[in-house]
Amino acid sequence: MLGLPFAILCASCSVAIASNDPNLLITEVVDPKDSYQARFVELYSNNGAGQAVGQYNGKDVYLTLTSNTNADFNGSVLLTGTTIGSDGFLVICSSTSVFSTSYSTSSCDLASSSVINSNGDDSYAVSCCKDS
Repeated sequence: MLGLPFAILCASCSVAIASNDPNLLITEVVDPKDSYQARFVELYSNNGAGQAVGQYNGKDVYLTLTSNTNADFNGSVLLTGTTIGSDGFLVICSSTSVFSTSYSTSSCDLASSSVINSNGDDSYAVSCCKDS
């Protein structure tokens, strides 16, 4: 965990990781005022460290964004196949280079500027389904 002084949003979803069935938990959603490209979402797996996110019930797993209180997903990034760090954390950032400059002690595991672009009234979810 980065341990930064920002708001934390928590939600969990049970997804398959390798042969186990742990939870993926959204542990941080960071939206610094001074740099929109330094935004990130951090996920944690209680026992999936160092393993790839697998499918759940035969469906790919996504981090999804719902913007401006809409009911439908506005964006998603595929998590299936992404390896969770050895510490159990997976960081999805808006920009790898800006993240590296802003948070020099941590690394971004997956970049998605189209999904990591919340403006404060949006919500994220770990989902096995998404709208096309």
